[in-house]
Amino acid sequence: MNSEITVMVACGMSPTRLLRVTLLPATVVAVLVGLCSLWLTPAGALQTEAILEEQRSRLDVSVLAPGRFQDFGGGRTAYITDFNSDGTEMQEVLVHEQPMAGAEKTHSYITRAGSGYQETNVDTGSRFLILEDGERYGVTPGRQDAERLTFERYTLRLGLSRDRQELNSLEYATTTELWNDPDPRAQAQFQWRAGLPVMVFILALLAQPLSRVNPRQGRFGKLLPAVFLYVAYLSLLLAAVDAIGGGSLAVAVGVWPVHGLFLGLGLLLLWHSQRKGVR
Repeated sequence: MNSEITVMVACGMSPTRLLRVTLLPATVVAVLVGLCSLWLTPAGALQTEAILEEQRSRLDVSVLAPGRFQDFGGGRTAYITDFNSDGTEMQEVLVHEQPMAGAEKTHSYITRAGSGYQETNVDTGSRFLILEDGERYGVTPGRQDAERLTFERYTLRLGLSRDRQELNSLEYATTTELWNDPDPRAQAQFQWRAGLPVMVFILALLAQPLSRVNPRQGRFGKLLPAVFLYVAYLSLLLAAVDAIGGGSLAVAVGVWPVHGLFLGLGLLLLWHSQRKGVR
């Protein structure tokens, strides 16, 4: 913004040499972006979602506090004496189940177990409370008959896992899996990841001619066009990815015409800038 490029060209540094110097850090950035987009980002997203899913599956157990009667949802009240060291297993569990309004059963059930833990079915997302070594009583206030059940393992269905996320989403797939998957959505995701390092080089190519500012234009004369070009570039890429995933754009065509368009624009601006510098 202080006409450094004009001074460097006047001192004998050719625009071609300046471009080579610019592409050196761009190469480093492109390698880092490629590592992130092709490997680190999907692996990190998968690991993060797996941890969050595990926390969601343990949420109903983790809210219980030892030594207190607490509502467990679905008309259930639970009491536990303590958790094990990692907080995944409850010790000395007592569960009271009140019959819901309009339910066919009339008994209130009291279940006592030596230990218990929560388990989630990965296929259906249903959550279960697994109780071990205990007894289950069914009683109705005002009546003398009752039920008694002794068990080694008893399962209570708690319901569907809340906000359950599918971990087989394309967002979490490895780049190799996307490459081998012929589905258009997988190919769209692959081309998006592979195109980000290419985008770094093209933006570096666009940056050099846009960095030459006429003093009469002011220091920020080309900042708005640069922002507009970047937003247009990114928007067209996202539109192309959506079109490929939706099947309206052939996978063979892909996002590469968008990269080609802005590569041609960068070369045109560079040629115009060099020609203007020669004059």
